[in-house]
Parts: sequence; C-alpha cells; structure tokens
Amino acid sequence: MRLILILLLTINLLQAQKLALVIGNSNYQQGFLPNPTKDADLIAQNLRSVGFSVTLRKNLKTAYDMEEVINTFAKTLSSDDIAVVYYAGHGVQCNGKNYLMPTKANVAKGGQLKSKAVDLDFLTGGVSDIKLAIVMLDACRNNTFPSCGRTRSRGLVQPNVESNGGMIISFATASNEIALDGNGNHSPYALALTKFMNQSMPVETYFRKVGGEVFRSSEQRPMLKNSFYGSFSFAKKPQVGSVHRPIVEAEKVDISTSKWITPKDSVCKANGGEIDKHGACKANWNNAKKICSASGGQLPSRDDLKQVVVDCGGIVNSDWLGKDAEKNKKNSSYQSCYKEKGFSSFNWTREEKDSSYAWIVGFVDGGDGWRYKTDNGYALCVR
Repeated sequence: MRLILILLLTINLLQAQKLALVIGNSNYQQGFLPNPTKDADLIAQNLRSVGFSVTLRKNLKTAYDMEEVINTFAKTLSSDDIAVVYYAGHGVQCNGKNYLMPTKANVAKGGQLKSKAVDLDFLTGGVSDIKLAIVMLDACRNNTFPSCGRTRSRGLVQPNVESNGGMIISFATASNEIALDGNGNHSPYALALTKFMNQSMPVETYFRKVGGEVFRSSEQRPMLKNSFYGSFSFAKKPQVGSVHRPIVEAEKVDISTSKWITPKDSVCKANGGEIDKHGACKANWNNAKKICSASGGQLPSRDDLKQVVVDCGGIVNSDWLGKDAEKNKKNSSYQSCYKEKGFSSFNWTREEKDSSYAWIVGFVDGGDGWRYKTDNGYALCVR
C-alpha cells in the first residue's frame, strides 16, 4: 500500500507546475546584510535552470509588503503543484515562534514582532495544501533585532507545522544557532543549495548533501523538517554524456517577464479598450479588468508594478512632483528599462482605493497613486 501511495504521488508530481518564490532582504535599517539579495539572485537563477517559474522579490520594506507577496504567490498554487520558497535575510524567534524581518522593521522590544515582522506560520500556511512545498530559510543570520525573554535567543527554532500536503523545511543552521552571511558574495547555505541543484537525486539525498557541504565549509549544521513521502528530484536524470553544473555566480537578474500577459489587440478592443499609437492597450479600470480576464489573467497588484520600478533602477514615490519623481524622469536607464519591458506612462492595478478610485503606478516618475476608475489607463496583465 505504501509503495502504491508513493507511485501515485510520483505520477502526480510529474504533471504538476513548478513554481518558486524567492525573497532576499539586505537593506536593513537595523543590521545591514550584504549578501541576501545576491543569494536570492543566485537561487532564482538556479531554480529557473531546473524548470521552475520564479517570482523574485528583494528588499521588502514592511510586514505588509512581505505578506502581500506571499499571498499573491499562494493564490497561484493549485493542489497538484510543487512550490519552493527561499528566504534570505534576518530572522528571529520569540516565545517559540519564528519571525522573518522586513528591511524597515522598527522593533525595540520582542513583543512588537507580531505586528512588525512576518510569522513563519503565515508563510508555511500559504503553501500547506499542495503536493509538495519546499521552504528554504537562510534566515538565522547575525542580527541586531530584539528577542523575547530575559536572555537573548539565537537563531530560529524548530517549528510545528501542519500541512495537508507534503512539506520540507530546510534551515541554514541548527535551532538556536546563527548562520553566516558569508565571507564572499554568497552565504555557505546558498552556495551549497546551488552546488547540487542541477544533479539528479532524491530530494532527501539532496538535502543531506547540502547539509554536509555547509558543515564542511562553515561548521554550521543545517536543520531539516520533512513530512513528504513521495519522490522528487530538482533535476531530471541527465542523458548519457551530458554534464550538469550549478550556476555558481549570478548574473545581473532582470525582472521575470514570464508572468506578464500583453493583451491581444482583438481582446483589448472587444472588451472596451483601445490601442494607442505605440500598440499598448488602454481602457478604463472596469474594462481593463475584463481585458485581463479575457487574456487569461488579472490586473497586477501595486507590489507587482512597484517591483518593476525598483528592478529597473527607479524610485517608488507618492509625491509625483517631488525630488524622487524628478530623478526618475532624468534617469535614462530607468526610462529605457520599463519601456523595453512593455510598461507605459501609467498602468492600472487591481486594487481599489474606494468606489470611485483605483490604484495605479506611473512609470515615468515612479508614482504610486490613484485615479478615477472612469479614466483611461494601460492594461498589462499577470497570470
């Protein structure tokens, strides 16, 4: 019976989507870390090389920002999918709970963590009802954030996770221990994860090899919590004569365009939109939603669009006439980048301000604001 169950799980996994969320937080106002964003780039590139569709986010400022990114990712998952979540940055424990820290978290006491940081349970809960979720936490790094109680706790603790599917949680080091940020461009844990990712082996063997490599290079002892009973390998079995090598140094990572959908002219026009002289689809907010739905997607979130501004080297701002807006307008590299990606002067988001207004992001100046729903804006969609 157990063999039959494993075979059925394996067949389902072969038919599943492979989706990944990669987060790297470096620009902390308390305790800057040089490597997490570079580690995130490296992990994202390696996951793409083994067939994962990757959502990459860096330097998320608030708990709300992180939770929105996690929720958006969780909504893309179906019960038969495989998901990988990698987080690099600060993490702390408080009363047996683990918290992941956004970059602008202003925390003086451990009791404030619940409102200023993201509970690890929030993350694991978002991926708990799929065939396989693999959570990798490089989040026990030397930190300046407060812990709870009279003594200062180190690192993270082993979580109690409830999952309706299979889940593997890998920590960069053991409970109550600190993980190294790394002496070079990457942490020991990130380098070990990528060293073996392109080699075909059972996932249990993969994490044993990762643990051994991390210990040899740093004397950290990675911790693993496994409740998955199927069969999975990051890489397919190589053909005879082929050699798989990890990508050991990340190139400059562009924003992934795989999730973006440009509406066809016919779909745009059939749903109340119009095509401008540059070939982009314009419509009021309600029609823009219809256009994206007919295109097989939805309007993007504010965070989706703001991330494009940041990844292109711009500055997100709410003062469209301020200094940051002027910097964006004068930044020729930024102006070229968002246009090459297919974005326009301002794009609708799916988020409403109230019954009359919806949120937009203006790419010329990087403005985050709102506009009458009856006005025309650009419709670029996400899957």
